[in-house]
Amino acid sequence: MTKYFFKLLVVLDYFFKYRYRHVWEVDREDTISVFVKKKPVLKDFEDELCKYSMAQSQLTTEKVEFRYGSILIDCAHLIETIDLVSKKYI
Repeated sequence: MTKYFFKLLVVLDYFFKYRYRHVWEVDREDTISVFVKKKPVLKDFEDELCKYSMAQSQLTTEKVEFRYGSILIDCAHLIETIDLVSKKYI
């Protein structure tokens, strides 16, 4: 059972620490405020929006379920939440 618990942690690390870190770890309002204070040009806005659009499109290719022995980890709600948070930026 311990082996499966560690595999669960690997899955969660994948989503939270590596792939979608910029969505979870940054406060949206602070990010927008700091960005606007820099007086960005149109290209800067496009680049920033592209980052979050890419996160959304990557979500469609993510594996929703992970099976470890008899344990099934369903990440559908997690992926849905990441998608909703990403949409707030766009």
